[in-house]
This record gives sequence, C-alpha cells and structure tokens, in this order.
Amino acid sequence: MRTAHVAVVGAMLTLALIHAPGVLAQTKRPAKRPLCCVDRKPLPAKARRIHVNGKKRYFCRTACFKRFLKTPERYAGGVGKCHIQPSVTAHRERRFRMVVNNDLWYFC
Repeated sequence: MRTAHVAVVGAMLTLALIHAPGVLAQTKRPAKRPLCCVDRKPLPAKARRIHVNGKKRYFCRTACFKRFLKTPERYAGGVGKCHIQPSVTAHRERRFRMVVNNDLWYFC
C-alpha cells in the first residue's frame, strides 16, 4: 500500500513539473533599463539625470541634456499631479514651471 502511495505522489509531481516548469525554477526577467528621454536610446553606465516632479529623467549624452533644458515641456511626458492641489493634474506649460534645487516642478 505504501509503495502505491509513493508512486501516485511521484506521478503527480512529475505531471506538475511537466505542465508548470517555471514553478520551481522561476527565472527573473531582466530589469528594464531606462532610456534617454530625448533620443529614446539606451543609457551609458554614467548617465546624466534630472528630476521632473519627483520622477527621474535620464539622458544618454550632454547634447540631449541641453536640448531638454531648452524645451523641457516637449520631452517631460506626463508630469503627474500638482504638488499644491494633489487632486488636480499639473500643467505642462512654461508658465507653470519652477526650478527648485536644479529640479523641474510643474504646478496647477
């Protein structure tokens, strides 16, 4: 009786491994590397960055960084919520932009 029980458990384990191979050896997906927010290219090991409404924006080279600083509204993407009135979305316009400690902040 005991050997039959062991055989059934062994068969169930074999079926489980065949139908779900990732259960025991789950492979980690490689972490998404951020892209340059201007050129959308992969970043070098030491990339420049700036915070826009608390979110990091990365640059692959100095020319991209300078281009971003000229017209940040073009590349800023979604700036998120206003920090004064969190229920309101911040405006991505030059007149609502403020530089604080070398970071860009957009308000409502």
